[in-house]
Amino acid sequence: MTAEFGAEVKCGVTALTSALSKEDGDSALVCAADCRLGKAGGNNESLFGDAAAAFVVGRDKVVASFEGAYSVSVDFADLRRSSGDQFVRSWEERWIREEGYTKFIPQAVGHVLGKAGLQPAALTKAVFPPMSARDHTAVGKSLGLKPNQIQDPLLQTVGNAGAAHPLLMLAAALEEAKPGDTLVVIGYGGGADALLLRVTDAIKSSRTEASFSAAWPTSRKWIPTPSTCLSKT
Repeated sequence: MTAEFGAEVKCGVTALTSALSKEDGDSALVCAADCRLGKAGGNNESLFGDAAAAFVVGRDKVVASFEGAYSVSVDFADLRRSSGDQFVRSWEERWIREEGYTKFIPQAVGHVLGKAGLQPAALTKAVFPPMSARDHTAVGKSLGLKPNQIQDPLLQTVGNAGAAHPLLMLAAALEEAKPGDTLVVIGYGGGADALLLRVTDAIKSSRTEASFSAAWPTSRKWIPTPSTCLSKT
């Protein structure tokens, strides 16, 4: 079976959650990529970045086990692009922040932690996409997290890569993770998806040096990503 997930910027995390939630023993390859254009002179022009991330989901040599998930679905059209549009359109920034971003993410995280019987202090890293650097920090504080529990949003090195961004941040988090670490990964857009992962001992032997041959017109850096297998169990 193959499946395509789209129409929301959280679809990368939605696809990963779907693969992890399958009860059969088959492995799966989850890929997410995005390339968006913002209008010249607008915030999105400098905010958006282009990237892709991929994960293998299975049961062998897993570096992180799946501990649970929770989804919030809301008809909330903050960012949108019709099929004929070249640029992404958005509603007023304060409304998006106060009625969407700062509400949906804490709601999803609170429920997934509650299902697992965990408090925010038990998290090693929270991985969630940035609306801006300031708003990203504010949401982390609202979750009761310390700065060292919040994954670098990669705004200064990549920008916001849409559907690929939470998975890109997850790959970066796994580069530094240790056995026993607990990660929560959130996708935002039309609500929020949150999944809980626990890093295994296999993380020690799975890390490999990755090289990229990608052209970029500015001085932005590329983040190495591991060859990663996540567990369904």
